[in-house]
Amino acid sequence: PFGCPPLPVLMAAPVLVDCHCHLTNERFAPDLEAVLARAERAGVRALLVCSASQAGIREVGALRRRFPDRIFPCLGLHPLALDGVFDAASWEETRRLILKEHASGGVMAIGEIGLDFSRHLLRKQAAAKGTDEADIRATHIAAFEAQLGLALDLGLPVNVHSRNAEPQTLEILARTGVRGVMHAYKGDPALALKAAMDGRLLFSFPPSTVYKWEYQEVVRALPMDYLLLETDSPSLAAGGPQERNEPGFIGLVAEKVAELKGVSVAEAIARTTQNAVRLFAPTCSAFLTALAREPAGSPGFQKRPPRWRKDAASTSQPQLRAPREPSEPPSPAEPHRPPDDEGAAGDDVDPP
Repeated sequence: PFGCPPLPVLMAAPVLVDCHCHLTNERFAPDLEAVLARAERAGVRALLVCSASQAGIREVGALRRRFPDRIFPCLGLHPLALDGVFDAASWEETRRLILKEHASGGVMAIGEIGLDFSRHLLRKQAAAKGTDEADIRATHIAAFEAQLGLALDLGLPVNVHSRNAEPQTLEILARTGVRGVMHAYKGDPALALKAAMDGRLLFSFPPSTVYKWEYQEVVRALPMDYLLLETDSPSLAAGGPQERNEPGFIGLVAEKVAELKGVSVAEAIARTTQNAVRLFAPTCSAFLTALAREPAGSPGFQKRPPRWRKDAASTSQPQLRAPREPSEPPSPAEPHRPPDDEGAAGDDVDPP
């Protein structure tokens, strides 16, 4: 894939890449350095930190300057951060901020960008703007296409959010021909496989894959050459939506991917890291330097957590139960139906 030959990055000790996280989130303000230290001990050498807004672009850039050996910015506007508004003046300022960071070598990808057509969110944005859902969808598409154009201009990959909009998102990506990663994809596995076989997209999965059958279906469907690991920290934790996720927990999804693909954990880590190299190293030489850094300690993956159950009776704390194998996907006889309004009822949410 991507016309890039394999590169020799596989080390004696496991080397992991968190392909999507939000370390400028306020939940990390009290202990960010400790979070980074735990990630280092877990073998995470590179963290792709995504912005969601203009303020986030500045914050992620500042974080890179604090930790240039491990932070790799993905800069862009999340669809939910638009609040239904995308105009020429705002886009020009966003573009200026990204170009400024890019000029200093500080942009790994354009992201987190994409589409979110969750009905409850569209209704909320439409009501606030005094318009209808079709107008909000058009705004999301306009912002997405503008940012894809910038990625093409700069020769950068993209880091893409898509919720309840997977067919539209994949169609736009195919039409523009941009390279990139679909973050936390839980749409139709057949659509994912077709997009992967076109040779320009990889798919990353978070620790909540341990209990989410939607992610598990897609992991099973895709060849190993198209899989990446992420955490989406602080969201999408293995212990349910109330748990703060962090990059050091990425070993949990590595273990689940290994189980689903029938390979060892070491092979799952090696293959997904190699995939990240193929996608990101051609436009960022510092990425390979980060992966070759001497480890600060031995990797320490957590044990597989109990599975979080969405329909638990308590709403104050997530209820846990032991994992059941295999997980519980829909009947094979039923067509894939992505969950509508993901996040509307206390499920995992990926906020900007």
